Amino acid sequence: MMQMIARYPMLRDCIIHLACWHLYSDARTAFLEGANPLIYKQEFLSDILDHLRIQFTMINRITSYGRTRTAAKKGAQFFKNLNESGFDRIHVGLESGSDKVLEFMNKGTTGELHVKGGRNIKNGNISLCTYVMPG
Repeated sequence: MMQMIARYPMLRDCIIHLACWHLYSDARTAFLEGANPLIYKQEFLSDILDHLRIQFTMINRITSYGRTRTAAKKGAQFFKNLNESGFDRIHVGLESGSDKVLEFMNKGTTGELHVKGGRNIKNGNISLCTYVMPG
């Protein structure tokens, strides 16, 4: 763990939190926090994922939130590389497939970007959990 802190000092508190989580729970899953960890470079995320899998061998699933708009820009290879590092699932909020509704609500995306981002995730062999908010 000290190697990760030396490499990424900004992760110090996160790594301390991980150590406590490991010591005081029977943790089998990990969730990368934040609204959209997909904004980070693949190498950075892969380093974190590799570290989790090596240090916490009992983990059987690593998930996070993500935005389809970001996923649409990343491409399937980005997700294949993350999957090889142990990333299992991404949760996204579809909210609507209607461009009119998305524009009215200032969501900054389109139905086409939702589809493209979702396909990139799936084509990268990562499970996609989509939340639809009707109404």
